[in-house]
Amino acid sequence: MSCASREPFEVGLDRQSFVKGELVAHTAGCVRRIAPPIKREKTVLAPSERAGDAFRLGQVRWDPQQQRFLLWMLCESTSGATVLRYATGSDGIRWDLADSGIAVVDTNGEPVCPKCAIFLNPRANDGDRRFVAIFQKWHYYYGHSADGIRWQIDMDRPVWERGSGDSLGETMSFMFDPARDVWRAYVRIWVDNSTRRAIGHGESPDLRSWSGPRIIYEADDRFGFGAQVYSMSAWLEGGMYWGIANIYFSDLHPKRRMQQTMQPWLMHSDDGLKWEPVDTDAPFIPLGTFGTWDGGMIGCGAPVIQDGRALFYYSGYPEPHGCARLANAAAQRGAMGLAIGRPGAYAGMNSLSGEEGVLITRPFRLEGDQVAVSATTRRGGCVKAELIDPGGSIVPSLEIDRDCDPLTGDADDALMSWRGSTTAPGRVTGEHVRLRLRWEDATVHGFRIRQSTPEVARVATGPGPMRCGATTRPPVIDGRLDDDVWQDFSVLGVADAFTWYDRTDTAPVATTVYVTYDDTALYFGLHLDEPHVEKLVDDCRAIDGQRTLLTDDAVQIELQPHGVEGPATMVLFNCRGACGTITSDPKKSHDFQPGDPPGLEVATSISQGCWEAEIRLPFEILMVAPPAPGDRWPFNVHRFRRAGQKSRAIYSWVCTYGELLRHDRRGELRF
Repeated sequence: MSCASREPFEVGLDRQSFVKGELVAHTAGCVRRIAPPIKREKTVLAPSERAGDAFRLGQVRWDPQQQRFLLWMLCESTSGATVLRYATGSDGIRWDLADSGIAVVDTNGEPVCPKCAIFLNPRANDGDRRFVAIFQKWHYYYGHSADGIRWQIDMDRPVWERGSGDSLGETMSFMFDPARDVWRAYVRIWVDNSTRRAIGHGESPDLRSWSGPRIIYEADDRFGFGAQVYSMSAWLEGGMYWGIANIYFSDLHPKRRMQQTMQPWLMHSDDGLKWEPVDTDAPFIPLGTFGTWDGGMIGCGAPVIQDGRALFYYSGYPEPHGCARLANAAAQRGAMGLAIGRPGAYAGMNSLSGEEGVLITRPFRLEGDQVAVSATTRRGGCVKAELIDPGGSIVPSLEIDRDCDPLTGDADDALMSWRGSTTAPGRVTGEHVRLRLRWEDATVHGFRIRQSTPEVARVATGPGPMRCGATTRPPVIDGRLDDDVWQDFSVLGVADAFTWYDRTDTAPVATTVYVTYDDTALYFGLHLDEPHVEKLVDDCRAIDGQRTLLTDDAVQIELQPHGVEGPATMVLFNCRGACGTITSDPKKSHDFQPGDPPGLEVATSISQGCWEAEIRLPFEILMVAPPAPGDRWPFNVHRFRRAGQKSRAIYSWVCTYGELLRHDRRGELRF
C-alpha cells in the first residue's frame, strides 16, 4: 500500500466513482470494467423521406424552463446543401418534426452555419443570451440567441482562428466546467503532416477569447492497431471528468471488419487534461451488425442526464468512413440512436468469476452518518460494507460479517444498513474513516455519504473532531513539553492542520496543540514553529480593554463547554506568558467580559526555531463539571503571528473565513 493511500481524501457529500484511482487504496478479486448503456433497437431520428434530408449529426439539450428536450440536427439534402434544423420533444425519444423541423437562422433570416455546438447559457436564464453557441465555418464564431432558433452571429469576426495553438482543426466539442467556471474545448488537431489525429484542449472564460489549443491526447494501440482519436467530448460528474473518445481505425487494423470504422470508448480524468481509457477491452457503445444503420460508424457525445437516466445520443452510419459507396447520398444518410445508462454508473469494479471482490478506500472524512452505494448485482450476488476507524479497527456495530445487511439488485445511491439501521454511530461522524466493500457476482460503481438530519451537518466542515482522554499524570506547568503526558497519545487529542483564518490554504508555519484532562482541569500543550524567534512581539502584559494580547505573537483558545447555545470562554496568552480570559455570549455578539481568573496557569518557553506553551484551565473557571466520556464541546484555536511579518497573520484550526468569533465555525473536542 502506497503512502498516498494512507493520506486522507476529500469526498464531501458528492457521488464518488471507484474509477477514480486516487480514491481506492486496495482491491482484490475484481477488475475495472465498463457498464455500457443499453442501446435502443429503434432509431430515435431517421432520415426524413418527405424532405429528402439526410441526417448527419444531432445535439440534444434538456431545457428546465420549458421542461422539454431540445434537438438541433444537421441535415443534408440530395443536392448537397446542409441546413441546421430544430425540434423539441417531451421524452427525448419522440420529436415534433413538423415540416422536418424548424430551420435555424440568423437575425437576417438566413440559414446559420450548420456546424456548431449549442448550449443553454449557465450564466443567463433569460434574455437574448439564454442560448450560446460556437459556429464553425473554417474559423470559429460566437453566437447567442433568446430562443435557440434565431441567432445573432458575427461571422466577420472569429473568436478562434483555424490554425491557432497546435493548429486548431475541425470536429469540435465544448463543455462548461462548473468546478473551474470556464468553458473547455476538445478539438481535433492533425499531426505528422495530417496523417494522424489528436485532441487539443483550450479554455475560455466567455466563449469569445480562447487559449491554445494544446495537444493533450492521442490514441494508442491499446484500442487496437491503427487506432486514432477522431473526436472527443467530456463532462464533469461525481467529482471527476468523464469523456467519450470516438476511436477511428485506419486500414492498419488487422481485422478487415474494423478498418475505417469508428466506435465510442469511455475515458476518465482527474483534471480534464490527462485522459485514460476506463477499459480498453470493449467500446462503450459497440457497432451494430454489419450492414445495419449503425454497423459502419458510431459517433457519440456527452450524455443528457435527466430523470435518473443518462441519455447517450449517437450518430450511426451503415458504411465505414471513406467507403466509396458514400458517394451515394442514400448510403451516407445517418440516423440518431440512443443508449440509456445510469448516471455515474458508467463503469465499476467487477468481481471475478468465482471470487469475492474486495475494495478499501483511502481515509476520508465522514461528513455524514449514512453510506449510499451504487452497484449492479447478478443473480445470487450481493454487496456488503463496513467502516474502519483511524486506528485500523472496524467500527463496532458496523461489521460486514456480523452486522451488515446485504444489498442486492441494481441500486443507485442505496443506503447500506447494519441490523436494520442505516445510520452509523454518531461517534464516528467527522472522523477520518475507510470504507471496505465485499461483494460477489456484482459490480460496484461508487458511493456517497449522506446526512440523516441537519444536526449531522454541523461537523461536516473543517477538521475532524479532536478526541482526548483523561490522564493520571498531569504536566508541570513550566512552558516545556517534556512531561511524559505529552508523549502519551492514548490520552492526547491533537490539532495540527492549521489554515489561514480567512481561507482554507495551509498555514505557512506549523502549529500543534495537544489536549488532555483530569478530574480538576483541562491541560493544553502547544508547539509553535517560528523561524524568526528573535522577532517575537510581546508588548502587552494583560487584557486592558483597549489593547489586547492578540496584537502580540499570541494564541486564543475557544471553548463552549455548555454547547453551541452556551457562552464561549476564550483563553488568551502571548509568547511571554501574559494571559487572560474573555467570555462571549453567542446570543449577544458583542458582550465581552474580560477577566484574569485565579487558578489559570500559563507558562511559555522560547527556543531555537519555535516557542512552546503549557496551560492548566480549571473546570471551575468554565463553570462546568468535569466532562464525562462521550461529551462534546465546540472548540477552536487561533494563532496570531507577528514575528517576521509586515502585518499580523492569523492561522486557525477551523477556518472562520475572516471573522474570528464565529460560533457556527468551531471544531469539536470529544472526551
